[in-house]
Amino acid sequence: MIKRQSKFFLLFFLTIFLLIVVWFFLSELNFLKFNLNLEGVEIASFLKNKLSLQQKSEKPQSFREIIWCGKECFWLSKNGILLEPAPFSEGLIIPVIIEKTERALLLNDEAFNETQAKTIYNIVSFLNQLELSFDKIKINDFISEEVIVDLKDGPIIYFSLKFSPDFATSTVKSLKNSVNWRKIQHINLTVENRLYYSKL
Repeated sequence: MIKRQSKFFLLFFLTIFLLIVVWFFLSELNFLKFNLNLEGVEIASFLKNKLSLQQKSEKPQSFREIIWCGKECFWLSKNGILLEPAPFSEGLIIPVIIEKTERALLLNDEAFNETQAKTIYNIVSFLNQLELSFDKIKINDFISEEVIVDLKDGPIIYFSLKFSPDFATSTVKSLKNSVNWRKIQHINLTVENRLYYSKL
């Protein structure tokens, strides 16, 4: 009987202990709401039984979609920030922006404002949707906000960073499927809701 009571009290105290431990973690560290992906997190303080964590930089898990290259190459976030160094070589399947301007941008600099960055991603989506193969996206003059894409098997297309090219999707698709596609030298989409092209 005494042994049973001892076991009962032992189990009782173990249960209480476990409840205290669980309560501590839920109240002090809030693990139910805490994102356990600790990449980019540093310990700010560890005082009075409280652990304080601080995010060093925001890096979305899916930011590796476009590479920006000036003097150096970086991954470009969807809000236009240069997040971390990126590789570059000819023939990459990842879209690469080549900027030949006087801007000397470094890690964590803003390459594009949010509108321009959104447009860059829209341009890539536009090209992929129409299955237009290309090597690079070129920016030779940032002030004019002009973007140049030389298609592998088609004309040179001029875009603007000011607006999405989606308005021209159906027209470019029709041109691509026409017999004149290989005769087209340039397609100009730098004027909103207008498409101009020149042939050989």
